[in-house]
Amino acid sequence: MGGLALLVVALSFFLSSPKDSREPPELRPAIPIIGHMIGMFRYTVFYYATLRGSSNVPIFTIVLPGSKMYIISSPPLITAIQKLTKAVSFATMAAKASGRVAGCSDAALEIINNNVDLSKGPESDSFVHSFFKAIVPPLRPGSSLDAMNRIMIENISGSTNALAKRTPTRINLAKWLRREITLATTNAVYGPENPYADEENEQAFWTYEQHIMLFMIGILPSITARKGLQARAKLADAFVQYFTKEAQAKASALAQMRYSCGREWGFSVEDIARFEPGNAIALLSNTFPTAYWMLYYIFSNPKVLEDCRQEIESATKINQGNGTATHTIDVSAIKASCPILASTLQEVLRYRSVGMSVREVLEDTLLDGQYLLKKGGTVVIPSNVLHTDPAHWGADVDDFNHRRFLTKTSNPVAFRAFGGGNTLCPGRHFASTEVMALVCMFIARFEMEPVGGWPSPVVTDVKIWAQIIEPHMDLEVDIRARDLGAGKHVWEFGLTDSELQFALAAEDK
Repeated sequence: MGGLALLVVALSFFLSSPKDSREPPELRPAIPIIGHMIGMFRYTVFYYATLRGSSNVPIFTIVLPGSKMYIISSPPLITAIQKLTKAVSFATMAAKASGRVAGCSDAALEIINNNVDLSKGPESDSFVHSFFKAIVPPLRPGSSLDAMNRIMIENISGSTNALAKRTPTRINLAKWLRREITLATTNAVYGPENPYADEENEQAFWTYEQHIMLFMIGILPSITARKGLQARAKLADAFVQYFTKEAQAKASALAQMRYSCGREWGFSVEDIARFEPGNAIALLSNTFPTAYWMLYYIFSNPKVLEDCRQEIESATKINQGNGTATHTIDVSAIKASCPILASTLQEVLRYRSVGMSVREVLEDTLLDGQYLLKKGGTVVIPSNVLHTDPAHWGADVDDFNHRRFLTKTSNPVAFRAFGGGNTLCPGRHFASTEVMALVCMFIARFEMEPVGGWPSPVVTDVKIWAQIIEPHMDLEVDIRARDLGAGKHVWEFGLTDSELQFALAAEDK
């Protein structure tokens, strides 16, 4: 026991040194060496907020066996770090993770890793940097995004129409949302030959998604992630068939761009197909949880429901004729004239987002003229650390306040639901429109009550790669059509051409 104690002390000294006095202050755990690992395992992404509360410093260091992490909780320092795109890089970490998650060939890995740290040439000589830039235009407000949104809205409208015909009915809310949003989203992206229209492929995706962390760790995945590997292979085969038929030619500008970009850089069809399930993580893993929490917080609070419903009714056009009332809602008008609904969405994202922006320090860097970040370290910006800080959101930071974003926040950089800087989520406008459209349809058409009352939110099932906490997967709700008076009621949802965007991030402002 004495020898083990001496070893622990020696290792603790070794792992915490050498340390430059200019580095951010180090927070040492109560249990040397493994204390932070235990904290991360026990509290997952919430561990950083616990450390922030105990330290009250804008940036701090935690040392793990073989690695060093710099945790930033200050908006000014976040702004500073986002300007250091070459010295502190997300691209190198994305390159490392994508190969493991996709299971691509050695030839593809060589393309991905070429000049990823920009040490040998400009961004135009790097596939990773070129790809990030290429996916932005199809997702920017405009004609390409409108085309995707219209297909998505048509699908969501069809889903709610089918649900209305069954009312009164009982559904599992999370499972219904996951299925319908998966179809609406992937139909909008992949077009009429969408591989995810096959329910087996859809189920394969969610099996694959559950094993992402095991792929990233990469320790004996054939044993630890056997089902995930099988699901990944099934999806890759489906996309090989999709691209072989050139089905992307009838799909969205986003799907066409991703394929053409991959081919231009020399990827095989098989490797492009292997990457597509990973691309769907960004499309699906956070949208349906966001929609779930929106419905949860709106329908569980009569005041929130009343406020949002009044806004939607004010934006609804009603035409009477031959005993039929046609209710027409333009989602573009909802985006422009429903500030409380928009604030509710942002508050849901603040309240339930757990994402982390992660970057690798490629060279010794002095941040903001005072904090030294050592080469090889990892910079982490956890959103929940900022979202739970009373300094940014006030004394009621722990409360859900659907009107919070109607007034100006202390610093827009403190809202990190979609990341920021050059890692700002390019799909935020598509995702937010989809959530707003679906929630709008539910509020306008249905009453919803849970079986046995609204349960307290479960926030323990957190995936390290996701932005939003996983919702209840077993919540049953009773749904019935709203009583809107005598006669037949018909609902129409559409989207006019619009370059209007929600201010979902500091960059949008």
